[in-house]
Amino acid sequence: MGVDLRTPSLPFLEEMRNVQLVNLSTTDLLEDTPSFDAGTLKTLGAGVNHMFNRRWSGYAKYLYQGSESHIYDTEGPAGRIPYIPRHTAVLGATWVSPQRFYVSGRAVYRSERFEDKENLTRMAPGWGLDLMGFWESQDKHWVVGVAALNLWAPKSDRRKTRYVLDARYRF
Repeated sequence: MGVDLRTPSLPFLEEMRNVQLVNLSTTDLLEDTPSFDAGTLKTLGAGVNHMFNRRWSGYAKYLYQGSESHIYDTEGPAGRIPYIPRHTAVLGATWVSPQRFYVSGRAVYRSERFEDKENLTRMAPGWGLDLMGFWESQDKHWVVGVAALNLWAPKSDRRKTRYVLDARYRF
């Protein structure tokens, strides 16, 4: 008989850290966490980043992803891994002001993909737009951010436009 001595965890511990805000170019392109039994994912990608001047930067990236999922109680492949499109293209830019305002946006194209491991719920291909901005005080204690995510993208019951307001005081 063993004893379970797991490390205790605190809810929201990650949110309590002195986090650094990120640019949209570094955020994940997955729309949700895929749920599937087993699978194989092969990815080929290319990207370019460029600083145009001290205030403007831009980037572009492309991903080709081949996926195959398996369900444990069936023979052979079930289809593709959920939320993984075969083609993903991204165009984005960031602008920074001398007053510590950061504004970034990206347009993302995703080809057809599925929401479930059985590949019964199809997600339409199309473009979406993500916008994010934040301001940081000179002493770096205050950070206020806003975001509008998934604008103009094809919608479903699980995939909607989201708006975020985030205000933090770091000490």
